[in-house]
Amino acid sequence: MKTKSQKRERQLSGTETLSQLEGVKIYGGIEQLKDGRLLALSPTGKICAKYSEDEGQNWSKLSPLRDRAGKFIKGGDDPSGLIRLASGKLMITYARKPADGIGREVFMRKSSNEGKNWGSEVRINTAGTLASNYHDTIIQLKTGRLVLPVRWCFAGGAAHAGEKLKKDPGGYGKVLGQVIKLESHAHYPELDVAFVYYSDDEGKTWHRSKEHIMLQDTKTGGIFPVDEPNIVERADGSIMMFGRTTTGQLCKSISEDGGDTWSLPEPTGLAASYSPCRLRRIPKTKDIVCIWNNVSTSETQNGFRRSRLSIGVSKDGGKTFRHIKNLACLGVPDKADIKPPKTMINIHSKSEMGAMPKDFGIAHYANIRFASDKAYILWFEGHFHKIDGKVKVVQQRMLKIVPISWLYS
Repeated sequence: MKTKSQKRERQLSGTETLSQLEGVKIYGGIEQLKDGRLLALSPTGKICAKYSEDEGQNWSKLSPLRDRAGKFIKGGDDPSGLIRLASGKLMITYARKPADGIGREVFMRKSSNEGKNWGSEVRINTAGTLASNYHDTIIQLKTGRLVLPVRWCFAGGAAHAGEKLKKDPGGYGKVLGQVIKLESHAHYPELDVAFVYYSDDEGKTWHRSKEHIMLQDTKTGGIFPVDEPNIVERADGSIMMFGRTTTGQLCKSISEDGGDTWSLPEPTGLAASYSPCRLRRIPKTKDIVCIWNNVSTSETQNGFRRSRLSIGVSKDGGKTFRHIKNLACLGVPDKADIKPPKTMINIHSKSEMGAMPKDFGIAHYANIRFASDKAYILWFEGHFHKIDGKVKVVQQRMLKIVPISWLYS
């Protein structure tokens, strides 16, 4: 019998399952427990988990995680993470907003009994910093080092503080007959700077990388953001970082020393809006998978910055991606060969975009995890509805379960 957490499910080609997980914010990834169950982390006011005994087809109700004293673990923000350490322990990362509301305080805990309870809370980022992380991005290197990519976010909205504006700046389009705001902070310049924290003692102490990572335009001397960074360890032991930026494609940076120093970021060749991507190593093949909003410059300019979500695989350490296919196309054509702009310019939507198509929507904030021979692909998919006379976007967390071989099809 299906649980309430599965609002809709359909079988695809006999090998794929696509579900909507009602009311479930699975931001923190999925890990397989030693008894075969799947554990999915879901941050709310408390850090909660859901469990599946049938490889993700059905999920239990939310169950708050507890510390060793039996108290609930306080969460409160979205960027949580879940990882199985080389020692066999589980680790969670999570964040809370500080009292002044600026930035996030990032923490971690470990469990030695498969998540039944969790050890003491350890602060990762330095007090007073603006650092925050994209959800579920912590990795452990072959050396045992833990690396967590973060960024300082200086959102562009501050540039308008104190101005008497007739209209909130941004990109507007007509959806279901109403004009609504479709692009906010990405509409005007901002500076987001990436760096990492790392630990060589399984999370007891943490250190910050020496360098900050910004995308530079060497021709003009301009600076572009590197936001919500993802990292992956390559076969040669180096770390590759992908980040979202405003230049119409993802950017990347490489570290050869475990994350302490980084190369000057450069374009990846993957066309993208100013939206987060997801990097992950495929355990069995050691290839790299990327999920991103694969859209053209004109699509971004016309309000479709998150209307196509694609996935591809790289066999050459992230230099090129093949087997590109779309997970969602909402108001845009189902095509994958999207070309990035030839020059580095700040790309955003028009201020007025006119009427959007009936099938317009958004698909973003993806994740992918692996268990046994299956890939678990998650993303948020939003569709617009009229609610109490106002047009609002209603988002659901999508879960697509496929054999790993599907990624190469």
